[in-house]
Amino acid sequence: MKKGLLFSVCVIFLIFLVFVFSLLAFGDVFSGEEKTISLVMIPWAGFSPAFAAYEFGFFEDEGVLVKLDIFKDSNEIEAKILGGDFEYDGIFGTFIDALWFADNGFDYRIVYVTDYSQGSDAIVSSPDIESILDLRGKTVGVEYEDSFGHLFLLYYLEQVNLTEKDVFIITVPVSEVAEKIESGEIDAGYVWEPYKNRAIESGLNVLVTSRNFPVPLSDVLMLRGDVIRDNEEDVQNLIDGLFISSDYIFKNSGRVYSRMSNKTGVSLDELVTESNGMILASYEDNIISFTESENPKSLHKQLEFILPFMSRNGVVDSEISMEDIVESKFVLKSKFNS
Repeated sequence: MKKGLLFSVCVIFLIFLVFVFSLLAFGDVFSGEEKTISLVMIPWAGFSPAFAAYEFGFFEDEGVLVKLDIFKDSNEIEAKILGGDFEYDGIFGTFIDALWFADNGFDYRIVYVTDYSQGSDAIVSSPDIESILDLRGKTVGVEYEDSFGHLFLLYYLEQVNLTEKDVFIITVPVSEVAEKIESGEIDAGYVWEPYKNRAIESGLNVLVTSRNFPVPLSDVLMLRGDVIRDNEEDVQNLIDGLFISSDYIFKNSGRVYSRMSNKTGVSLDELVTESNGMILASYEDNIISFTESENPKSLHKQLEFILPFMSRNGVVDSEISMEDIVESKFVLKSKFNS
């Protein structure tokens, strides 16, 4: 009788230990905690799929928790990154940003293409400057060193046999370019919409735009490598939510841009101007972007053109492959791929 009682006590104790260790090993499951994916963007119309998915509940409908922060401009984001104070799981930026991340040892992968520039990016100048060639010896503002704006400028300088050494390049937020040109602090600068349109209204010259660039300029969502590896289901739901959102915008852009204007302080007219300077990427566009082909929208094709140019100009130092910067499976395995 005593042996039987002792055996029962031992069994109960072992069951208790198993239960305790299970709690320790799977604490998140028992506590009901779920991963919240934190994202950051600027108030750009091309990033409206993220805004709409967050505001109208498309992320929630797909079963993924998202925290979305909106910064005034990319300089604020860059300051956090360089200051070691960047703790977001993902960032909406440019294809060039993804190359910069990889070259500087940050493990971020492109998982979604939001839009393609169609003339929204530009180099603007004072009225007395009529061409890129006239920039020799002039001061030109770009958002920050090795940014897309920096690369954009270098490309057009190269087309007229000028180099970075032929101009003076300083850091100027795109929102301040027109003002600094008018005050004489700089002679020209890189901008995107709506600041390009503001520059035109101020009487400044537009020297070149992204319509003249050899490949489409893709804006993208990049996620940290560990977030992708540890949360594949959440990431898939995130991407599907973005596709639902982009489809919604194609049919309800007025409602989305109106809500975005109210939330961000960017005027509705400016958001519409931005949208006119870009092509919002559909699901079909993303399939093209993440598939290796000769199509200019293919990220493979863009890398083929952009990386050698960046290396030639000292913007990147390391060898970068598609595997270093792109994770295509979430687009290719989306539930919309039927």
